[in-house]
Amino acid sequence: MRVIYLLGVLSLITEVASGQNHLMGARLGISGAGNTVGSDIRTHLRIGVPAGITYDYTRKKLVLGAELLYEPRGYRYDATLTDNTGAPFGEDKIKLNYNFISMPIKAGIAFGNHFFGLANIGLIPAYLIRAIAKGTNSSFVYTKNVDRFDLAVLAELGFGFKIEERLQWVTSLRYQTGLLTAPKHSSYINHWGVTLGTGIKYRIGH
Repeated sequence: MRVIYLLGVLSLITEVASGQNHLMGARLGISGAGNTVGSDIRTHLRIGVPAGITYDYTRKKLVLGAELLYEPRGYRYDATLTDNTGAPFGEDKIKLNYNFISMPIKAGIAFGNHFFGLANIGLIPAYLIRAIAKGTNSSFVYTKNVDRFDLAVLAELGFGFKIEERLQWVTSLRYQTGLLTAPKHSSYINHWGVTLGTGIKYRIGH
């Protein structure tokens, strides 16, 4: 009985793995990342280049996907410099850079055939690999001073076309906003961003 059960499981795994509903790909984009800061600080976007690999499972119009990305986030702002007495003596442009490894998990629909559109929603768990503050003449790594785990939600719209039977080109515009705050024991900063991404996907299996 155990042998029959094992053979059945292996047969199912083989059927799924060899199906034509699996796509592997690569993605590259340009992003504008910012932070919601609960104060009167005026912040500016950090421009970055997220990149990584993608996986999609399709069943008719339904699409389930996951990605593994290097994702730069953060912001910059103009700071007033003060001396030991608190008196201002100049200004500096401060960059707060957060570099993440993220894994967007998405569900959505695709409609069309040769040319197609897509719409997705999902979650983005992410792990902080480095946080650094940069000024004109100095920098400071403060990775240990912020929470390493982040969670965001995403909404995405895009389009693509089939280059040939197995190969697709896809472009999308994605908005994401964080559900957690960046500093430990704080409630005044969370990550958000917009990404214009493009990539190719290759259908695997027979």
